[in-house]
Amino acid sequence: MKKIILMLVAMIFTTGLFAQAPQDAQRQRREFNPEQMAARQVTRIKEACGIDEEQAKKLQELFLKQANEQKEIMEKMRQGERPEFNPEAMKKRMDEQNAAIKEILTAEQYEKYENVMKEMRGRRGFGGPNGAR
Repeated sequence: MKKIILMLVAMIFTTGLFAQAPQDAQRQRREFNPEQMAARQVTRIKEACGIDEEQAKKLQELFLKQANEQKEIMEKMRQGERPEFNPEAMKKRMDEQNAAIKEILTAEQYEKYENVMKEMRGRRGFGGPNGAR
């Protein structure tokens, strides 16, 4: 009888430990690190488009600048500020970023980049009727 009770206590204890793991993962996900984000983007493009180190360095600088701007916006939101959503400004920023990427990559590499981005957007579920997921 004691063995059964000990096993039940052990099972309850271990179940409690596993239940905490997703919360830890969520906390880690909330941490926004611009350097890591930029590095991930460069790595993704490097694998998909076959860029050289000089191009990778330029893209790293571009993505790091963008990630730092995004971090500033997120910090303002955490402090209670709610910036007004401006689709025109967002489109302008994306167009500027794409133009900068186009200057860094060759025409063939940029075409591969566009294909990868279309595929990624498709996996996220965007692009349906009226942007529906």
